[in-house]
Amino acid sequence: MRYLAAIIPTGEKSHMPTETSRLDLAAEWLEAFAKVQRTEERLLYEHLARGLANDEETLELAVTDRGQPPTILLAAVHYLLLKGTEHPLCEFYPNLISTPASPDNAYDAFRSFCAKYREPLRLLVDSRIVQTNEVGRCAYLCLVFGMISESAGKRPLSIIDVGASAGLHLLWDKYTYRYRDTARYGDPSSPVGIQSEFVGTGRPRFPSGIPEVVYRHGIDIRPLDVKNEDDALWLRALVWAEDRARAATVERAMAVAREFPVQLSEGTGVDLVSSVIKQTPDNSIVCVFHTSTLYQWTEDEREKFHTTLSAASKSVDLRLISSEGIAPGKCELTLTSWKKGKPELRKLAQVAPHGQWIEWIE
Repeated sequence: MRYLAAIIPTGEKSHMPTETSRLDLAAEWLEAFAKVQRTEERLLYEHLARGLANDEETLELAVTDRGQPPTILLAAVHYLLLKGTEHPLCEFYPNLISTPASPDNAYDAFRSFCAKYREPLRLLVDSRIVQTNEVGRCAYLCLVFGMISESAGKRPLSIIDVGASAGLHLLWDKYTYRYRDTARYGDPSSPVGIQSEFVGTGRPRFPSGIPEVVYRHGIDIRPLDVKNEDDALWLRALVWAEDRARAATVERAMAVAREFPVQLSEGTGVDLVSSVIKQTPDNSIVCVFHTSTLYQWTEDEREKFHTTLSAASKSVDLRLISSEGIAPGKCELTLTSWKKGKPELRKLAQVAPHGQWIEWIE
């Protein structure tokens, strides 16, 4: 279970966890997840996560050996409900009923649903992956892309998303952004509006314009096709049922992606990133980026990925933008550049996992 790399001490990562420890670690993960949901007032998913953490029989459904967090079961249940599966559990989902029942009593219905539909849920958990394409993260990605371009005399960008899901982040320049204490940025005519805010005292220097993007390419082990009804529904199911604003934004972003399709390749970032970099135009700055992706990778995969990028940096002007979790509800945004093959890492900000807030460091 690759996601366990985030909570297993380094010295223990070479040992495959037993089934008992898998369940214990999944329960620990869910308890941390539930605390975040409580903080952000998503009470339905808080109750479901806490209940699942203490229900070994149902929790077994959420545990896979494919590197997936146990919240994949929440997404699978949500998917079946969105598909029209009838069950009393529907009464607790605010995106399915106008006046939902109190979440305090939701877990019994959730457990009943999982027991009744165990086989289709098992099929979903075993075949799908958690690949939330949260376009809210573009609220900070757009600032870094602009910063990179302007620091190089407004040179055009080639952008490569590792863990691209449906590729919605690749269309960041076709969205509009509002920050609570600053001016709007992005495309003012876009139907996709993304809101964020700065916290703390740090502020980035806003780009003077939108950089030219001359190449876009996404890599994912199972790319989602927004024109495929099933894939689009899975992407929607990955959004928590209480986040109706996020769900609406994802729907609008998928509409933009249907109008401006991007190239997506099936495979791992470790295996494909080098060949994709070679396809980029010569005059561009190559920006490889990933958001909330590495928790599903092994340590060896991470090391190989960075070794591959270091090798590629000798022939292209390369940057790596990374936003990965450092604590529940918090990610670290970094920018790596290479000079003579040697990486230089800058810590730019701490950000919310879905881009709701940005605490700029520099």
